Amino acid sequence: LNSQNERSPIIAKTINVHGAIEWTHENGMVEVITENNKPLTGGTLETMTGDSTVTMQFTDGSIVTLDGLSLITISEQEQKILRLKRGNLSADVQPQPSSKPMMVFTEAAELRVVGTQFNVKTRDESTKLTVNEGEVLLKRTTDGESVNVVPHHQVVASLRDTSQLRSVQRADQIHRWQSDLQMEASHGQWIPSLMELGN
Repeated sequence: LNSQNERSPIIAKTINVHGAIEWTHENGMVEVITENNKPLTGGTLETMTGDSTVTMQFTDGSIVTLDGLSLITISEQEQKILRLKRGNLSADVQPQPSSKPMMVFTEAAELRVVGTQFNVKTRDESTKLTVNEGEVLLKRTTDGESVNVVPHHQVVASLRDTSQLRSVQRADQIHRWQSDLQMEASHGQWIPSLMELGN
């Protein structure tokens, strides 16, 4: 088994590991990953707790991060194949050949990626795709309906939903806010300076 594993090509390495991470090799051997720069061949990566995170970098520079309770199988022969069984994935994918895109499979959807930045959440028989840069083609597994998702848009594919698949614009994120705490405080009194606390 070891000699078979040694012959398997390295397709990625870990670049950020936090929390409990398990790696199941192609030959079935299970290993706990605790460090960066761990070479990965084809196999299954699982983040075991809600605060676990692992980031892997493929040989072409594409970066994929899993967090929370997530489970993914990765392989690469002529193209990158990722099977996200559950959880959260974010990816920053380098340009791929259009004839051999990165493919991401979930229970509810199939994603065709040629180079982009996107996030995927899959749980309870549904998959939510959010695209930040580039474009991703999503195909629903139940009926084969597909939609091209462009930057700042998102789509949800569900095994139970047969309505038209639609990409919608994502709500703008709030990057800053302001408040007048002296006027808007509903309880107590706002004291803006630590000096007034009597220290």
